[in-house]
Amino acid sequence: REQHARALVRLASLNLSRQLPDDAAACLGRLASEYPDIAVDGKTGKARMAEAATDHRLLAFLDGPGSSFPQGKLKVSDKPSGNRYQQAHVLSPVGDVLPFFRRHLVQLQFSQQNQGYNTLSLVDRSTGEERMAESLARRNLLSTTFNTGAGYNPQTIFPKFTYQAVGHLMLVSAGNIVYAVDPVRRRVLWDLNLAYPGESASTNSPLQGNLIMDGGTMWVAHKDGYRQRTGQTGPLLPHAAILLTREGMMAIDPINGRTLWIRQDIPSDSQLLTDGLTISVITMDPATGKPSSVRGVRTVDGASVPVADCSVPLANKIRQQGSMILWVEESMAGRKLRLTEAVTMRDLWIRDLPAESLLVSADGESFTAVIEPDGTLRVLDLASGKETMVSRLDPRHAKGTSPFAVSDDSKIYLGLHRQPEPIAGIQSAFVPASGIGSKPIHGELYALDKSSGKVAWRTNCLQQSLVLENIGMIPVVILASRSNKPMPNNPATRIVQPAIRSYDKRTGKLLFEKETPSQQPLLAMAIDTRKGTVDLISPQNTITHQVADEPGAVTPPIRDQALPGGGPGR
Repeated sequence: REQHARALVRLASLNLSRQLPDDAAACLGRLASEYPDIAVDGKTGKARMAEAATDHRLLAFLDGPGSSFPQGKLKVSDKPSGNRYQQAHVLSPVGDVLPFFRRHLVQLQFSQQNQGYNTLSLVDRSTGEERMAESLARRNLLSTTFNTGAGYNPQTIFPKFTYQAVGHLMLVSAGNIVYAVDPVRRRVLWDLNLAYPGESASTNSPLQGNLIMDGGTMWVAHKDGYRQRTGQTGPLLPHAAILLTREGMMAIDPINGRTLWIRQDIPSDSQLLTDGLTISVITMDPATGKPSSVRGVRTVDGASVPVADCSVPLANKIRQQGSMILWVEESMAGRKLRLTEAVTMRDLWIRDLPAESLLVSADGESFTAVIEPDGTLRVLDLASGKETMVSRLDPRHAKGTSPFAVSDDSKIYLGLHRQPEPIAGIQSAFVPASGIGSKPIHGELYALDKSSGKVAWRTNCLQQSLVLENIGMIPVVILASRSNKPMPNNPATRIVQPAIRSYDKRTGKLLFEKETPSQQPLLAMAIDTRKGTVDLISPQNTITHQVADEPGAVTPPIRDQALPGGGPGR
């Protein structure tokens, strides 16, 4: 314990010297909570936290990333803007990342000159200031014939790109290319073409093929028959980046890009799970999409090692996080929810599930949840399985739905999505190339208070899409969709109808509502906590939510005049 406490003190000091106050504050926060009474160099964790509260460099970050909005009334404006915003594809983090990354928006910026997304940038989410803008020598999937720019085509299959991080080192997955990046020193360390891993750094092999969807997974189907899964590179470990390439599974030194080992007997469509020491390599049956075999590989040298068979949990998984699989076991004795470590097949916890209960999708969250037939919602800590919150829902709202949940510091937002008729064609109002994450919702949206479990507010959403980007940071809940809706004067005919709505997170008050065919697709979301603004940007207009300095009189929500019937109410 003393060694760990000492390491946190040293790491906090190092981060502060490198001008990374958010990461330094996170280290001190862990020190105070986990080792409050252990003294390092004569000061306890509690004493160091009290001292940090007087340090102007750390003060803004002691309650988390320095990105909180000011308090006050929310005002909304919708004004013409013109297309002045630089197109970009937002990258989503995979797994846990440092506060540094939570504070920054990581994106691939579009270059008009080169007609490609070949600049990697980091933008401070709270101020809009650009910390890094590094040109990428090797063209990625977005910079090829697959690129649709800012155009909107609901039939377009578009990849969602991601990144992983170990410490302050990033591994960016951009389809056919991976980039290792040091964002603190603002430089790309190395890159690799997964389809042609032997090509030199100065070469850009043409990407010839098609994007296809197969079993919910997006693939690049090359003309020579090779298929490459987009958005998955394999795990990034402190000592190796594990990559699935045309030549097999490769381990690359994350700092210098040197090949450490290669296994040519592992196909690129395998699934990989690791505990850091051993990789479980799962071969999938192309006919059923289920696991067909599992074998083990040691991460340090690529040697084969024994490993437990995790095919049953994988075939019944609800969610996967690292080497942990959350899955449902069905048996004559009933249903059980289990969290299992895949490499060893060791159960971390098991919980009985009532018959006909619904599992809540909560990807990326530190919790999972179950809705019982009587409408009782039970929220469980993912790591321990312990119950952290109980709430009551209207069982009529939940029955027959596919529930999902996201959260911020104080609330859980529970979407009860009921599949609409197929002709509805719900899409996000953001262009596919933006990378802005969203979730379709056709049903009730509940805002639940974390501390009490009480319903803070709820609203009915018809053919909508909940914007997930920055939802833990901004003071509003935004719904933005494009879907096929009947014409007001001719219900037999359907038109593509954009619909944008926003709510005050604290009260559920409707702030903005616009539903008109003339609204162009949204290109981006820009936030600035110093100004207290959240901007939704399209080529024609910018919808601005702003926290007013002075609490003003309550004003009615902005409603577009073209909105037929006023839309669904709460």
